[in-house]
Amino acid sequence: MIKSIKSLFLFDILLFFIVLTSSIDCFWTIKNEEIILKNELNPAASYIIEQVGVAAFIAIKMVTTFITVGILHYLFILCKRKRVPIAAAVGIVLLQVMLMLFLYFGETNARI
Repeated sequence: MIKSIKSLFLFDILLFFIVLTSSIDCFWTIKNEEIILKNELNPAASYIIEQVGVAAFIAIKMVTTFITVGILHYLFILCKRKRVPIAAAVGIVLLQVMLMLFLYFGETNARI
C-alpha cells in the first residue's frame, strides 16, 4: 500500500513537472511573439506559426500537453506494473529538462 502511494506521488510530481515546463515554454513563446519566427529552431513549429499564428500554435502545444498527460495518467491506471508509465513520464521529463536548459542557456540566434 505504501509503495503504491509512493508511486502515485512520484508520478504526480512527474506530471506536474511536464505541465510546468510546458507552461514556461508557452510563456516564453508568447512573450517573444514578435521575434519567435526569427529565433525558432524547430522547423515544424516555424511552419505552424507561419500558417496559423502564435495563438493557434500555443493552443496546439497546450492540447498536445493535455493529451500527453492524459495518456500517461491512463497508462498509470491500466498498468499493473507502475514502472512502465513512470518510465515514460521520466523520459518526457528528461526531454523537458533539456528544453529548459536550452531555453535558458542555449544559443538562440544560431540556425541549424
